[in-house]
Amino acid sequence: IRSVNREISVYSEYDEFLKLAHNPEMRFVFSNTTEAGISYHAGDKFDDAPAVSYPAKLTRLLFERFSHFNGALDKGWIIIPCELIDYNGDALRELVLRYAQEWALPEAFIQWLDQANSFCSTLVDRIVTGYPRDEVAKLEEELGYHDGFLDTAEHFYLFVIQGPKSLATELRLDKYPLNVLIVDDIKPYKERKVAILNGAHTALV
Repeated sequence: IRSVNREISVYSEYDEFLKLAHNPEMRFVFSNTTEAGISYHAGDKFDDAPAVSYPAKLTRLLFERFSHFNGALDKGWIIIPCELIDYNGDALRELVLRYAQEWALPEAFIQWLDQANSFCSTLVDRIVTGYPRDEVAKLEEELGYHDGFLDTAEHFYLFVIQGPKSLATELRLDKYPLNVLIVDDIKPYKERKVAILNGAHTALV
């Protein structure tokens, strides 16, 4: 990510958060809420501003979009969670459906969730060590501006998305040389990562 267009706090700007659903050009929702982020919180209510859990917040945002565009099938989202849990897309979808049913939202909305939206499971493989405190002055001098979101990562990376091949076109992967794979099943990639990573850790110990 080379630029951030806008930052909205769901806690202090909840109405602005909901208005994101009104943008007809918005197509993707990416998340990285840590391994604990895709989880159920029993106290979350539809009228909370905001709810506690990420899946409940997403459910509310999806319902806002469904309502604003009158259930148009071409206004669904491609939802790509990056949390490090098995089949994170499936897990997130199940929780969104659970909240929709728990909040007694219309059956038409539940059908729209399935028909118009895609929840893609992913595998992310990259070591990220955080803000480069010891190098930030030199880096910002080279960049020519202050960047509060600077981060440090290894050169190697792999991003695997389980989804339709058409995703490659929508993500412009044909135009950018990125190590991003669109696959039918992330399982073999996960097994390879675990075998190599765990094996290397064991050897080091």
